[in-house]
Amino acid sequence: MDDIEADVMRTVATHVANLISQLERIGLRRGLILDGLEQGVRKMREQTNREIS
Repeated sequence: MDDIEADVMRTVATHVANLISQLERIGLRRGLILDGLEQGVRKMREQTNREIS
């Protein structure tokens, strides 16, 4: 992984962590947030795979 990819991954991870913190502050459960995040990532991967095919 090159430096740019590593920077992008760190930036995304930081934004996701901040979003999770904000959602927890308004009362959402972490498990529910993570389930939604997993579902969203799964859908994005499927869409990306369809676009590549």
